[in-house]
Formats: sequence, C-alpha cells, structure tokens
Amino acid sequence: MLALVVWSGIVAYIIWAWRLTDEHHKLLRISSVEVEITNRDQVEILSASEVAGWIDTAGMNPVGKLYDSIDTREVNDMVASHNFVSQSNTYLDFSRTMHIEVAQRHPILRVASDAGAQFYLTDNRYVEPIVTGAAQYVPIITGTLPLPFPNDFRGNLEKFVEDNEKKSDKNYLFLCKLINFVEYIEHIPFWRAQIVQINLTDGAQASDNADFREPRIELVPRVGSHIIKLGKLDNYQSKLRKLYHFYQTTAEEEGWLTAEVIDIEYDNEVIIRRTKNE
Repeated sequence: MLALVVWSGIVAYIIWAWRLTDEHHKLLRISSVEVEITNRDQVEILSASEVAGWIDTAGMNPVGKLYDSIDTREVNDMVASHNFVSQSNTYLDFSRTMHIEVAQRHPILRVASDAGAQFYLTDNRYVEPIVTGAAQYVPIITGTLPLPFPNDFRGNLEKFVEDNEKKSDKNYLFLCKLINFVEYIEHIPFWRAQIVQINLTDGAQASDNADFREPRIELVPRVGSHIIKLGKLDNYQSKLRKLYHFYQTTAEEEGWLTAEVIDIEYDNEVIIRRTKNE
C-alpha cells in the first residue's frame, strides 16, 4: 500500500513538473537561429548565411517570437524546397534557439552544352541550376550533348523520364552511359584528379525529325596540353587502363607532354599526334 502511495506521488510530481515546464516554455521567445550545413566538408554549394537569408525572405524569421507561434514544419518544408537541399531538419531547444540542419545534394557533373543547356547533375539524379561562385569542382560536359529533357528543365531526372515515358529514349540511355562514366572516373583518384572536361563531338539528338547519333568523347586532362580521344563510350574501363599504363611506362620517352592528341579509341593502341611545329 505504501509503495502505491509513493508511486502515485512520483507520477503526480512528474505531471506537475511537466505542466510547469510547458507553461514556462510557452512564454519563451526565440533569440537566435543556428544553421548547420552537415556535409559542407564534401559539398560547397550552400552556406549557412544563404539558408538564413531564405528564412528572412520568406518572412519566417523566428527571433522575438513565442515558441508556440512557430511552425517548425512549415519552416522545414520551405528550406527543403530550395535547390541543392537534399534533407533538412528544423527544431527548437530550451536555449531559445531554432536549429536548422541542412544536407546538400552532391553534384557529380556540370553541363555547358553547345545547345545552351547549363546545369549541374547530382548523385541522386537531380538536375539543378548553375550556382554562381560555388566552389564545387566537378567534370564539365561540353559539346553536342543529347538530352531527354528541355534545356530549362530542373528537378528529378528519373521522375521526369518516368512521367514522360522516356525510359527507352536513346537520349536518356546515352545520358545514363555518360553518368556511369563520370561516376567511374570519380571513384578512381588518378582520373578524378586528371580529367577536368569531357567534350562531346559528332552527336545528334533523337527527335521526330532526326535520328540519334551517339557522340564521340574527348577528354581534357589537368596535366598536359593534349586532348585524349576516347571515341564512343564503349569499353572505357579498358581504354583508360591502357592510357594509365602508357602514362606509367612509356609516356616520358614518347614525349607525351608535347603531344597535341593522344588517341586511345582503338584496341591495344595508343596513337600520339604531335604539335605541327615540333
């Protein structure tokens, strides 16, 4: 009986303390906003000050407002709707602070095509606008890039393809091959450091009035003044292995630093074309 009385008292105290804390909580006003970019060491697109600016522009700055007047879900949805935001989490604490944690989408390539397309493509297949001043170094795709969507499209690539029944579209299938190629070189430190530009030539976009023609690939390296002719995106793993072996074994004696073109398109061959005035 005594134990029951003790436990009843403990429960009553907890309820009283919770109500007291809740009443105190309702009287508190937010004094600050803290924004954390959780993957800033991997991606440098968004800044904490930029996210804070979104809140001001949307009229959602919570500073000076009562806790109970703030809809953290509404703030979180607004932040999550912006370009390059992959995930966000918004919450309040008893130090009178609103916390906003933001994870950025990770660009894997940048497109600047001859047809005027300008965008980033992220690792989770989002087409995002170019961000001026962003310090995100990824391979840039130039030249005749056939696309399965209009140049001004922004959003989820896979959803666009699904909604428009383009899974078998030749432009889409080639873009998938190109993405796979970029992801391949990004996972190999040597090629990630060496390849800065991927130029596409001789391609033709499939449409009602034209047949698709798969582009040929040229690679612009960071070291050396030459262009690497890869040809079509077939067997690129073996082509790059062949080039790497050439760099490691015979490149110095072959004088590759003075080369204008290194052609690795054909099996078991590395063809060097030197500058005309050599």
